[in-house]
Amino acid sequence: MDARSGFARTVAKQADAMGPFYRFGTPFKATLAGPDEPGQRFNLSGTVYDPDCRTPLPHALLDIWQAYDAGVYDTQTPDNFTEEVGFHLRGMLYTDENGRYEIETIVPGRYPIPPGLPGLEQYAGLTRPAHIHVKVTHSLHVPVATQLYFAGDPCLADDPWGSRKPALTLDLKAKGELNRSKFDFVLGNGLS
Repeated sequence: MDARSGFARTVAKQADAMGPFYRFGTPFKATLAGPDEPGQRFNLSGTVYDPDCRTPLPHALLDIWQAYDAGVYDTQTPDNFTEEVGFHLRGMLYTDENGRYEIETIVPGRYPIPPGLPGLEQYAGLTRPAHIHVKVTHSLHVPVATQLYFAGDPCLADDPWGSRKPALTLDLKAKGELNRSKFDFVLGNGLS
């Protein structure tokens, strides 16, 4: 927790698996969930910083993807890079001139790890907690791909990825019609 801002930060060493449902070619959009999307709506915002934790990084690229409220992705084919399906609950955006970003989406659903997934066979059937995948890149900085989890999720304690990284847990706060959470990213520069 950062004492100045009161919310979590992640650095390159908090990187996590991109997961098998990443897809290339995600369109640019900050609203991942349309108004009729089932699920608990929330707004995620924050700033991307240089390794000094003070200098914002304008024009950092965030690539975001997540499961539906029902716990499935827009494709259930792992490592699907070519199948012609829509890019639902996926979006890319650049940070503004002050390094800030903001997305509107839903809390994703939990889902069991499918059997036979290469490299994850020992986790087959384990229920993943709700999480959002985020990949952050910026020129001259080390990119980071990670997963953001939700405080109070009953599956988080047993998750082999999220249980070891409490700094990646979001607290949702009700504000108006949307729940809100803030999360800052700190990118490494390859020298630290």
